[in-house]
Amino acid sequence: CDSLRRTVNLTVQNFTTTTSNAGICAGLNYTLPWGTVVSAGGIYRDTLRYTTGCDSVRRTVNLTVQNFSTASTNANICSGQNYTLPWGSVVNTSGIYRDTLRYITGCDSVRRIVNLTVQNYNTTTTNVNICSGQNYVLPWGTVVTTSGMYRDTLRYITGCDSLRRIVNLTVQNFTTTMANANICAGLTYTLPWGTIVNTGGIYRDTLHYATGCDSIRRTVNLTVQNAITKSTNVNICAGQTYTLPWGTVVSNDGTYKDTLRYISGCDSIIRVIILKQQSFNVANYNVAICTGQNYTLPWGAVVNVAGVYKDTLHYVNGCDSLRRAYTIAVNPLPITAISSSNDVSCALGTSKLNAYNGAQYVWTPALSLSNANISNPIASPTTNTLYRVTVTGANGCVAKDSILVKFDNSNSENKYLVPSAFTPNNDGKNDCFGVSYWGRVTDFSMTIFSRYGEKVFSSNNPSDCWDGTVKGVKQNTGAFIYIINANGVCGPIIRKGTVMVIR
Repeated sequence: CDSLRRTVNLTVQNFTTTTSNAGICAGLNYTLPWGTVVSAGGIYRDTLRYTTGCDSVRRTVNLTVQNFSTASTNANICSGQNYTLPWGSVVNTSGIYRDTLRYITGCDSVRRIVNLTVQNYNTTTTNVNICSGQNYVLPWGTVVTTSGMYRDTLRYITGCDSLRRIVNLTVQNFTTTMANANICAGLTYTLPWGTIVNTGGIYRDTLHYATGCDSIRRTVNLTVQNAITKSTNVNICAGQTYTLPWGTVVSNDGTYKDTLRYISGCDSIIRVIILKQQSFNVANYNVAICTGQNYTLPWGAVVNVAGVYKDTLHYVNGCDSLRRAYTIAVNPLPITAISSSNDVSCALGTSKLNAYNGAQYVWTPALSLSNANISNPIASPTTNTLYRVTVTGANGCVAKDSILVKFDNSNSENKYLVPSAFTPNNDGKNDCFGVSYWGRVTDFSMTIFSRYGEKVFSSNNPSDCWDGTVKGVKQNTGAFIYIINANGVCGPIIRKGTVMVIR
């Protein structure tokens, strides 16, 4: 019987927590809610307590000191240029420029300083005269021969102009007078400056400026009318004739000669014509293309019909050089067909594709195929997928086809069924308990226990099944517990339940 009934009312005195974030500028102080004055960033804590001594309120202040950084930049600009300061101001004079960025709290964030230097330049000018045909070496090493204003610029290492040098160069040119004169061989000729000559040649005399540079150069081109020989190579087309400059018509290869005379009667020109007929070559080519393809002939024509196509290349004089004939054969495309064994679902994870009448196959997309280069790959899509195949026939021609393999992920739970009983009597029907018909699964495990918790079977191969024996001993009729785990096409599979062994 009850002797004493005792009751205790227990109260747990809980505490609350308050957290606040605060920020101050560098160099300022902050007074914490409990009166303490601080100036360094950090996490500050304080606790209020009940009269019992238990914590009542735990206060936390996360204090951030907003420091600033200083960025100094030295910049150079060329004379006449502008410089845009990092904060947008445009300046063009040397000096130290300052700007300050601030946090949204108003504290200094970045103090920016730009020390700007404007690099100015000097100019030197020199006037120089040289004679025609002479060279002048400019102060910077360049050799020039023509009048003009030459400029050079020395620069600071920054690229700005340091010294601009100008040289005004005048070339004292001369004028030339030329006269052509002819004499017969054995005669004499008196040049304008009094000299008597009797041989052909170019005779020169020069007048000068007071500076010594040439002013006028006089030239007499004296020709002694000797006989000269002119040889000409002539090509004609096979079967043509050629009219020689003196009117004779010829058609055979050979060397033909004739002589022209000056009006003085001296031989003037001995003409030699070397005549040659230009023959042509013949080239025949055989080309095969596929039905529907175009073939571009070497002369630019595009054809797609079987036949013989001809063209002729010519020498520069228009004679036939090469007569080409292309015989085009059009091969048929392979007649192909494409099929799939089935559509794909959560339980039936693969489909066998098939294409025919090809020597080579290329399937796309290849990622979900067992082999993209055979006629009958296994497809494992996870969405509706249009598979395309390119079939190359033995003649090299190509045909293309496609087929849609659908993926059904509806009612995935009902597609991984487990039998509730089996009859291991070796009659070939329902002799084994397993789920090999689930199709493509991974990470598979199946464990079977007796009703006493003893493990009687386990496997990680989805093709394995239990034959109703334990260590070779047939089990009596009764219920056994199974646990099956796997990953299917549509996600994880977990099955737990009982299966009845029926003898």
